[in-house]
Amino acid sequence: EGWIERKLEKDHNYKKSKSLHFLFKPCYACAFNDAKNVAEPSSNNDGGSVSTNPDNYVTFAEFRVLAVNICAYALALDSMREIDSGRGHGSNRADGKLSRKEWLAGYGRVLNHGFAAFSKLSECSESKDALSVAGEMFDSMDLNNNGFVTLTEMFGYLKSVELEENTILGNLFSLGGGSVPDTPVLSAP
Repeated sequence: EGWIERKLEKDHNYKKSKSLHFLFKPCYACAFNDAKNVAEPSSNNDGGSVSTNPDNYVTFAEFRVLAVNICAYALALDSMREIDSGRGHGSNRADGKLSRKEWLAGYGRVLNHGFAAFSKLSECSESKDALSVAGEMFDSMDLNNNGFVTLTEMFGYLKSVELEENTILGNLFSLGGGSVPDTPVLSAP
């Protein structure tokens, strides 16, 4: 995260760099954690495999995936904040997670945010069952079934659809194209 802060300070004045860093701070750790285990485990001298990342760092090969993840998490965060603005829900406070009610009331504002899952939802937005499909999408994102979707849950779902659909973005999530290990693939609406 320090290199991001230094780059922002280099390219912007102090106040703007701090503001930008804070605005996207939720993305950095999530993107890092997703990227650090993308590379295949290496093998040790006796043929056994060694953990991909025992020192909790991103390898040179994984750095590109980290950069892609930061950008994609930022877009997912922007989508979440667009819905989680409190508009029309009796509150102007965003809490960093989406309830089913917030999702169903606001998903239409993010249909053009560039993710394949949103595009699929957009295709059925004119039909009578659009709310039903949006509800199913919420259920797919809510992995722990607690009635709320966090940034990590939303991104995991969006990422799995990109991988499943074999999109350009989906291919960027891995080192050589294809699926990322340990990423649950959820069905898109």
